[in-house]
Amino acid sequence: MSIGVIQGTTATNEIVQVVFEAYYKSDISSLQELANNLTSNLTGSNFSLFRSNTNFKLLTLDNFQRAAEGRWATHEIIGTDKKPLKEFLGPGLEKITFSIFLSVGLGITPETELTKLRTLRDSGVVCDFVLGSAPVTSNSWVITSLSEAHQLKDNSGQTVQAVVNVSMEEYVKKATTNG
Repeated sequence: MSIGVIQGTTATNEIVQVVFEAYYKSDISSLQELANNLTSNLTGSNFSLFRSNTNFKLLTLDNFQRAAEGRWATHEIIGTDKKPLKEFLGPGLEKITFSIFLSVGLGITPETELTKLRTLRDSGVVCDFVLGSAPVTSNSWVITSLSEAHQLKDNSGQTVQAVVNVSMEEYVKKATTNG
């Protein structure tokens, strides 16, 4: 079940997708295996116990925040007793931030997802961003920054658990003109 998608095409025509989803297949034993896996890793010190459960995948976005401002001009008026005048120029660009928890124990390969996000950011890829069944806005988006916290590594140095904070800004493809 797809919760959302960030998707864009690089200059070399490579399609890059980060799909937020949650699903599990099979039966209660798969969920019990997941619970045991998480419990043993939260209480133990041997991080190599983390393993991917192919019957379960959880990649969701958390702390979703959306902000925008109006664009205003201030016109100074001559005179000591005159206040400046404000003029509304139009809406500003939307900005969104959210965090993603990546864990091998939740069926995710953190480095794979981080590589996708870095590619979208570093290549300046203009992305479509859909949550649920609808785009977040009628315009596209760009990733302006990523902040990564690699929380756990296994005994071979692979990232087992990470949190990435994503900042995106609305991208308007073409300015509209009146007339």
